[in-house]
This record gives sequence, C-alpha cells and structure tokens, in this order.
Amino acid sequence: MFFAPLAVLGLLLVGGGVAMIRSARSPHRVPVAGRIVDRSWMTTPTRVTVEYPGPDGARLRARLSAGPIGGLRGPQVGDPVTVHVNPAHPQDVSLGAGGAATTYGWAFVAMGTLALLAFLRLAA
Repeated sequence: MFFAPLAVLGLLLVGGGVAMIRSARSPHRVPVAGRIVDRSWMTTPTRVTVEYPGPDGARLRARLSAGPIGGLRGPQVGDPVTVHVNPAHPQDVSLGAGGAATTYGWAFVAMGTLALLAFLRLAA
C-alpha cells in the first residue's frame, strides 16, 4: 500500500507522545521558593538560572527555559519563582509541574492522530 508509511509515522508519533507524557508525569515534584539569579538576553526562549534550596539546605542552581514566567516584561534577575523539584534528585527541576516534555508529548499525539486520520482518508 502506498500510504502505509503515513500510518507507521502516525503510530510512531502517537506512541512517542504518550511515552513522553507518561515519563514527564512520573516523578513527584515538590514546589519550592526560588529566585532568578541570571538571565540570558540572546536566546529565544529566554533562559534563566534559578537558585533554590536543596533538601539539606544547600543553595542549588539550575539553568532552565523561562517559558511563560515573568509576564509582559519577562523574567528579571531577583524575581521570585516557584521551582518544582524532584526530591529524589534535587538537580531535576522545572518551572512547571509537568515540564516541556508534556507539551511536546501532546503535540506528538496530535500530529500522529492527524497522520492516522489522513491515512484512513487516503486509503478509503
């Protein structure tokens, strides 16, 4: 069948998207108060370095994509921010509870579903 690669692509996208969503939601994350200590001015999306307390009280830092934080003016150095930390691995942090893998996972599921629908339409 000429359109079979479209079906295979659709199945791979849906499967990969579901796997990304499941892996992004698996670690339990705890929200902690942090603050922005550095901001990149030459990247899109903006990347920030956040400082947050670790389980032992030590100050930890992570470089993350700022995403939608900061409102219209964007994130500024010194701004408070909520950091979601995986207690089992304190360096595993994100600015959102789910992280970017959830967003990309849903996008892959949507693209895969569209590819499968196109395959069914073209194969009929």
